[in-house]
Amino acid sequence: MLRGALAALAALLLPLLAAAQPSPQASPPAGGTEPSTRAFGWSPYEEETVAEALRLLRLSLDPAPEGKVVESIETVRLEVIEERDPAPRFLNLFHVVTRPGVVQRELLLRAGDRWRQPLADESQRNLEALPQLSLVLVVPAKGSAPDRVRMVVITKDVWSLRLNWDIAYTSGGVESLSVHPTETNLLGTHESLGLLLDWAPLSLAVGAQLQAPRLLGNRVSASAEGGLIFANGSGQREGSFGALSLSNPLWTSLTEWSWGASVSWLEEVTRLYQNAHLAAFSLDPAAGCADARSCVPYAWKSDLVTAGASLTRSFGWATKQDLTLGFEGRRRHFTLPDLSAYDPATVEAFRTTRVPVSDDRVGPFVQYRTYSSSFLRVLDLETLALQEDHRLGFEGYARLYASWRSIGGSRSFTGISTGASHTLPLRDGLLRAGVELISEIEAGTVTDGSVQATLRVASPRGALGRLVLDGVLLDRFRNHLDQTSSLGGDSRLRGYPTGFLVGADVLAVNLEARSTPVPLFRSVQLGAVAFVDAGDAFDRFGQLSLHRSAGLGLRLLFPQVDRIAFRVDVGFPLERPLPAGASPAAVFVRFDQGFPLYEISPRTAATR
Repeated sequence: MLRGALAALAALLLPLLAAAQPSPQASPPAGGTEPSTRAFGWSPYEEETVAEALRLLRLSLDPAPEGKVVESIETVRLEVIEERDPAPRFLNLFHVVTRPGVVQRELLLRAGDRWRQPLADESQRNLEALPQLSLVLVVPAKGSAPDRVRMVVITKDVWSLRLNWDIAYTSGGVESLSVHPTETNLLGTHESLGLLLDWAPLSLAVGAQLQAPRLLGNRVSASAEGGLIFANGSGQREGSFGALSLSNPLWTSLTEWSWGASVSWLEEVTRLYQNAHLAAFSLDPAAGCADARSCVPYAWKSDLVTAGASLTRSFGWATKQDLTLGFEGRRRHFTLPDLSAYDPATVEAFRTTRVPVSDDRVGPFVQYRTYSSSFLRVLDLETLALQEDHRLGFEGYARLYASWRSIGGSRSFTGISTGASHTLPLRDGLLRAGVELISEIEAGTVTDGSVQATLRVASPRGALGRLVLDGVLLDRFRNHLDQTSSLGGDSRLRGYPTGFLVGADVLAVNLEARSTPVPLFRSVQLGAVAFVDAGDAFDRFGQLSLHRSAGLGLRLLFPQVDRIAFRVDVGFPLERPLPAGASPAAVFVRFDQGFPLYEISPRTAATR
């Protein structure tokens, strides 16, 4: 019943919002404070690219373009395979390069405008956000007269027919394997169509997805996906999943209005794996599972449905202020299988401490968010040899929401979610600290509450590389919903099996020494990492006991494939003797860094 109501709500709001689409962008103010981007130059790979592009265009850099009239916009769209790439160029016959109009529609400057560096910088960020492009550079070149400038936009496509694979391998075997074959650039438009195949030791999910970041050439973004989940071995259907979203985002810092609507569902058997095997819950983990009745399989049935719609009005430029009104509904039902063969006390402890509490919530929300539009442009932090922008200054939000039993919620309560962070530049490094608080109040009592603190310190980039320190502390001081988090695997506690530690609260600290990348075959970038991880997931602070691991890793950037670094990490637990269930080493292979730079975002107790 709730699922039908939420779907009907989304179906009603989508056409209404689409019909009321406002103008996507306001003109930049003539005076006042402008946002800025602190840049520290190009990498050798980027310098070579700029030099070659200007040579082909027979142009030269303009060192002082500000205020000059943009005479023309020149786009240089690099093929996936260039002369400097380690692959035969005939492969480009099987690939379509992004259309010029697709590149130009992301630009905030047009021929006849006066060059404003904040708009050029944001144009580059818009293009960098498109997954079909890896290398993106926006540079000014001298025009035909001293008061003229040419805008040169250089982009490099990634291979559009993608396997999109991700694997987690431990000493116990393959723990997860995702293969999402996708054509990400249909006819050069950046629309994508693909299949979804997600394998786990006990299940297989099969589906399809469609994404249109600029539906029909306008600013509306649309996506849809869906599929079925089957049990490995028997082939019996275990569940299904799907999502549909339509939005008109704040695509620039000058966009005044935004809206969005979405609906999604997930029906599955939720499992926790450790060392490629189904984990077990025990009242005495140190004793192992000599008595099979005392080890409950870590699995339950999940039935989740979410739908919502929102409208945002955005103010300001250098300092932004966004006001959002919305309505959302969420169904969360969790049921245990027949566990009558197991120890009743263990089953009860598993149910009350590890299985989330079923919860339906339907109601409105209002949200305020403020943030800076100034950025720090650095190298070799989240990727390799490609410029990347990170927001500077203060960011804060407050979200007030409610759920009412009278319109479909399982209970009536009021919630508030607040957060604040600040980012300071350390030359071409940064320091970011943040804190977030969630409180949900029912009948005058806080039923769910959490506080999370995060810290990231990235040292300035030296000849050998940089140091990155990252930490997080999550305290769920009220936990009616029985939410839990886990550590271990390919991120916060490498070397230990995935989900090795589970608890309501988390403390984790990671330190990495990341080397400056070196080029292979002129374009491929190779970097090395040494790391030390420490952390614990626990239910009470009196149980806190830090586990530690260390290891080495490699980072590879293939600009022909992605702007995200390819990661191989080998981790080793430092505890002796090894805890039960741990192995001497674990290997993980993924696309991304081990712990991406955290950004605060409005959440509820159900979504944290």
